[in-house]
Amino acid sequence: MTGPQQPPFGDVPGAGDRTMPIDKSTRRPLPSRGHLGPPPPASPPPPLPPSWPPAGPVRRARPVKTWVALGVTGLSLIVSLVSVVMLVSHFAGSSPAIPAAAPLTLPPNYAPPPRGAAPPPKEANLVGSRQLGDILGTRDDMEAFFKTPIWPPGDYFFLSSLTSDHPECGGVAAPTQKQGYRWADYDTTRSQFFMDWDPAQGPDFTRVPLLKGMQQATTFDSSAAAAEVVSGESGRWSKCTDKTVTVHTEEGDEQYQVAAPSFVDGVLAVTLTRPGPEPWSCQHVLTSRRNVAIDVRVCSASVGSRGVEWAQQLAGRVPGQ
Repeated sequence: MTGPQQPPFGDVPGAGDRTMPIDKSTRRPLPSRGHLGPPPPASPPPPLPPSWPPAGPVRRARPVKTWVALGVTGLSLIVSLVSVVMLVSHFAGSSPAIPAAAPLTLPPNYAPPPRGAAPPPKEANLVGSRQLGDILGTRDDMEAFFKTPIWPPGDYFFLSSLTSDHPECGGVAAPTQKQGYRWADYDTTRSQFFMDWDPAQGPDFTRVPLLKGMQQATTFDSSAAAAEVVSGESGRWSKCTDKTVTVHTEEGDEQYQVAAPSFVDGVLAVTLTRPGPEPWSCQHVLTSRRNVAIDVRVCSASVGSRGVEWAQQLAGRVPGQ
């Protein structure tokens, strides 16, 4: 039995039949099921990007008057510059000529130093700081010389704080004063303070000692430098001859009447008298051996020449003589 023929791919027009259906009344193709109605309108084009950089204010051309003013100003500057140059040239040409410097002449007795001259040789075997203790000696040495018990002396490795009211006189009143050694460039120094005491009664620092002394040994970089300290202090000590010098100490002020200094057996010595109800005197002595300066002061009721004699003992201990 034969029925109506079905399209090979169902009832979808155009699926199996490749012919487009046509409206018989208008003779125009019918729209397919996949596209009903007129086509959608086209979407508007995207807006154009703004221009970059944004347009700035419109620059106006300079008016003619502005350019004229600028030209006149520039011309005035040029004229002024030319005038200044002409004035400078005029005055420079009319100024008197500077006389030429006289040639450098040397004195007729001038002799240039020899080339390659070696510096003077350094003194050999100079006394060092470790040898100062042997020069100052021990308490036994002091007791043997002064014939009295000595309180153990303390060692100091720097200048003291003692000052006086006459700094122009150097260290005339006592050893270890900075105003006595500020004139020289010393290397090292060592000093001791000593006094007598009674071992049976023990130390009594409130009593007036029968013997009191200071001794100092100082090294320099040459024997000439040490000797120069002695010669320099002799002139400064002389400035205080017959004057009263006040020494400022931590315990209070001490006044001394200064006699005329002199050299005794090559040793600079000066006698200092301390006024008071119980006056006593000191002998301050300064000498040198090799590169060491020996500075000693011995005080007692009748000091005599013990300062000079003690300083000579210390000087005799300097090695290498």
